[in-house]
This record gives sequence, structure tokens and C-alpha cells, in this order.
Amino acid sequence: MNVVAPGITLQDYNEGKGKPIDPFDGRVKHWILAYAKHLAYEHEQKEHAGIAILILASSIFEPLGGVLPMAKRRRNSEANFCNGFARAFSEVPGAKDSWQVAERVCDLLRDGLVH
Repeated sequence: MNVVAPGITLQDYNEGKGKPIDPFDGRVKHWILAYAKHLAYEHEQKEHAGIAILILASSIFEPLGGVLPMAKRRRNSEANFCNGFARAFSEVPGAKDSWQVAERVCDLLRDGLVH
């Protein structure tokens, strides 16, 4: 049995059971963010888990932005990241435009943490 997402087999997916977004949603919630939540709240060394949580949580923005409509910009890795971030954080306190915040976060993650 091939599993494409939590609770969804390849056969179920090929037979059209569920929506096309269901595998993505299940992977994000149960395979990525569940572990970030575990590290943040339940892990015995949670005070040392910040970087791992940041990497896990920030990994969802680019694929999310890639499946969402994008009206103004061309598709590339950075634009997909910003599109997903702006969707997750449509309002950022103290900021006029969540897309500008997303661009800054993207720069900090790509130029600082990841690369």
C-alpha cells in the first residue's frame, strides 16, 4: 500500500477520493507542523528546539504559495514563499503590507539561516 499523505493511499488518490489539496494539507499538518508542535511543547529539551521549529514551520510557505493563485508577480521560489507567507499571515501587526514582511523574512531565512 502506497501512502501519499496521512490517511490517503495512492489508490484513494487515483480514484479521486477527496480534493486535490487534501494530500498537501495532510502532509503539512501531520508530517511537518505536528513535529514542530511536538518540539515546541512536548519535547524534553524544547528550549533548544527553536531552529528546528523555524526550519519545519517555514518550509510550508513556498509549497503553499505555489498552489495558491498569484495575481501580481511571476512564479519563482521567492514569490511562492512570499505568497504562502502572506496567506498564512494576512495581517502583521505594525506592518502596512504583509508581502513586504514576507520578503524580509524570506531574505533573512535564505541568506541567513538556510544558506
